[in-house]
Order: sequence, then structure tokens, then C-alpha cells
Amino acid sequence: LVSSCRSNLSALRADRVYSMLGLAQDRPHLQGMIARLLNQCSTAGETLTAMLNDRYQPLPIREQAAEFIGEVGYADAYSAIERLLGRLEARHSSQQSMAFAPGGATDERALIPVLQAVLQRLDQHGR
Repeated sequence: LVSSCRSNLSALRADRVYSMLGLAQDRPHLQGMIARLLNQCSTAGETLTAMLNDRYQPLPIREQAAEFIGEVGYADAYSAIERLLGRLEARHSSQQSMAFAPGGATDERALIPVLQAVLQRLDQHGR
């Protein structure tokens, strides 16, 4: 049973990961269980990183993806998170220097502290 379950989890599709993120938002008490499930999926880190970098994803889903990357400890996502953080910080600083510049459709600045915390957490995991 366990090997069958792991086999199914290893091929978890992106739509299922997306559903898990939504479930984690709606039912925060399930986050630990969802993290354990994602940890069993060999493609989950890649999927979460893609969702985090997708500007068309709702901001709460992107935040949740980042949180799970840190919680599970997907070290492969480190450089992608660093690049995203650098782009967001650069965009934020240029908007501050040009008061007339409009903000993004979704305020991605909210991701900055989340990404910083995830990088710290991955450092604690030993990358």
C-alpha cells in the first residue's frame, strides 16, 4: 500500500498541486499533512517553483507555493527564488524613485518578505 501510494504521489500533476495549495489556504490545519504529501512527490518542488514565478497566478497561491518550498526544503528552488526576489526588489526600488510609476496589477511587493523568509529557511535546511 505504501509503495503504491508513493508511486502515485511521485507523478502528481500541477493541477493537483494547485488544488493542494488552495486546500491549505482554506484549511490551514492541514498544511503539515500537505507538506508531507508534497515531500513524497518528486516533481512538486519544480511545480511549486513554476507557480511561484508565474505572474498570472493569484498572489495568495504564489505565497503558499513559496511557503511550501521553504517548509519542505526544496533546495533546487533557491536560485529561482533569489532571481525572483532580485527582480521584485529592483522593480520596487525603481517605483519608489519614480513616484508617478504605477504599481503592478497585483502587488507583488507582498512576496518580498515571504521570499526572504523562504531563503532563510532553505539556508537552515542546509540548501
